[in-house]
Amino acid sequence: MAKQPQNLWEESPLYTSLKFAGTTESKDLTITPTNGILQVLKMEGGKILNGNNMEVYPNPYQDEVTITFKVEETTNATLSVYDVVGRKLVTILDTQIPDGVYKYTENLGQLEPGVYVVKLNVENGVTSFKKIVKQ
Repeated sequence: MAKQPQNLWEESPLYTSLKFAGTTESKDLTITPTNGILQVLKMEGGKILNGNNMEVYPNPYQDEVTITFKVEETTNATLSVYDVVGRKLVTILDTQIPDGVYKYTENLGQLEPGVYVVKLNVENGVTSFKKIVKQ
């Protein structure tokens, strides 16, 4: 059961209150529910469009996290942190960036201990999610 109304799915990560095992796949998308977080990846021709390879470390973290990712072409990019109900808490990046490898270190020490989601969205529709835990 989704906790976000469908009209907000483009703006925030998708969440489910149910636990699932396994993966549902099609030619256009793959849905992988894990630990209550539903990840939806856009596919084209049977290949996942996820070329940015986002990494977030350390995880779990105490104050600072480092986020790295790669983009293949100039694109508008938004990098944000959400709580488990889908509220945007921090926007790290919201601008046009050229192709390349990026590394951001962000102090998230102001957040309460718990689980958060880092979301990277780029212009071509590729969205990456990483779950992080604040100790």
